[in-house]
Amino acid sequence: MACKDENCTNEKTSANRHKNGVTSYGMQDPQLVFDNLGIKKGNIIIDLGCGAGDYSFHAAELTGKTRIVYPCDKWPEIKDKIIKRAKESEFKNIFPKQFDMTKEAYPFKDNIADLCLLVTVLHIPLIKKNCAHIFSQVKRILKPSGVFAIINCKKEEMPFGPPIEMKLSPEETQELLTCAGFFQIKTTDLGCNYMSLFQYRQ
Repeated sequence: MACKDENCTNEKTSANRHKNGVTSYGMQDPQLVFDNLGIKKGNIIIDLGCGAGDYSFHAAELTGKTRIVYPCDKWPEIKDKIIKRAKESEFKNIFPKQFDMTKEAYPFKDNIADLCLLVTVLHIPLIKKNCAHIFSQVKRILKPSGVFAIINCKKEEMPFGPPIEMKLSPEETQELLTCAGFFQIKTTDLGCNYMSLFQYRQ
């Protein structure tokens, strides 16, 4: 399975793929991802640019019924699909939100989230261009102990995914986040992707 934005060379293509609810979930071992995230029961999780919502549903299984997972995307079609999937799967703790994370205020209270996810979207030009807004909103909604997890495609030539010139290396990702006031906890090799964990320096 390819990255969320395989062959994403323009905004129209990117928009169409997001409306389809595409996912990078199967590109790596999901258990490796979630073992390194360390999600606990009771955690509140916000999944930005959630696509098909696979990461959100996996997280919802780990948090238990007492807390909430918020899959977030700007497309109403994706919100409707997640609502339907949650109902069919009898998930009571998944509440999708529809908003544009690149320019709107996020519909959450301050210091609410234990974890914010941003999965294989940071390389998209529109996202990268507006990352200052995204990072400022993430800082606002994260708890002081909260973690910002970013999964990116490795900056390598591959027969799928975005072109190499769009990709970000772990060092480039760290530089972006450091400039925004975050510090890196660790980076995990996921195969064709990598995951970097950050916290906000209070």
